[in-house]
Amino acid sequence: MHYSKLLAAIAAVCIQSSLAVKVLTYSGPGCTGNVQDVVVDGGAACDGSVQPFQSYKEDGWGKSNGQRIAFYSEPGCTTQSFIYDTYSYNGDYFQSGQCYDIDGHSPVHVAQGIARLNSHPPHG
Repeated sequence: MHYSKLLAAIAAVCIQSSLAVKVLTYSGPGCTGNVQDVVVDGGAACDGSVQPFQSYKEDGWGKSNGQRIAFYSEPGCTTQSFIYDTYSYNGDYFQSGQCYDIDGHSPVHVAQGIARLNSHPPHG
């Protein structure tokens, strides 16, 4: 019985990890400089642990599952620091593995927070 509970726990962790939304961020433009592999789920990328970045690549979720993420100029991911949002559905806005610069979408050149959105982005 104990062995089956252990297997179930391991399977749950593996499934949760495989569904995690991840973004590769780069300190410089054009996906140059220091790279950071950022897990976006659960507010993890809003806690101040994300290094400031100028560019990013979506890390393999594919074009049709509709993952939506928002970028913020400050840690904390507040409405006041919202830069823009983007999503992968049918390749609209971004595609897997392609490099995107933050300042290509906004007058802001550097972001420091990322959040997964389940609905419309904050405005204000």
